[in-house]
Amino acid sequence: MLCLEAPLRNLDAASADYVARLCARAAERSRLVISADLPSAASAERALLDACDELFLLQDGALVAHGSPESVLAPRARYRVTLVGAKDSELALALNAAGCQLGKQPSPTTFSALLAPNSRVTRYLVELPEAASSDLLLDAALDAGVTVLELEPLPRAQHHFTRTL
Repeated sequence: MLCLEAPLRNLDAASADYVARLCARAAERSRLVISADLPSAASAERALLDACDELFLLQDGALVAHGSPESVLAPRARYRVTLVGAKDSELALALNAAGCQLGKQPSPTTFSALLAPNSRVTRYLVELPEAASSDLLLDAALDAGVTVLELEPLPRAQHHFTRTL
């Protein structure tokens, strides 16, 4: 296994192309893991990520997306949602059925104690399907009988880890 952190950062175009070709050859022989900034436009780094078999998108230390480059790098809305209620598992099932990706996060204890001292508080990272709005999330919470304490839009993640086979 070969692990590289930002192998193309601060390289000129010719050097970046050379290192990307070396990475592709290395991935043919063994597992290659790359940590990289999420490129905002077409670049050698974006081409390297597009060539990967799997991408793992991390935000604030939590996995928010996993899959092919096409599915992970597609523009989608991401939210951190904090919920109160015992039926959060029903909400998670409904959101998964609607095509959302969820990642459970620890609930902030001071926040929970202040706003819902005797209730179950759960926090998720939610990625909505393409063209969906936060209404999908709020309607599902209402249908499940779960109160939304916090709904925070998240910017695109700064780093992701990729793995090619």
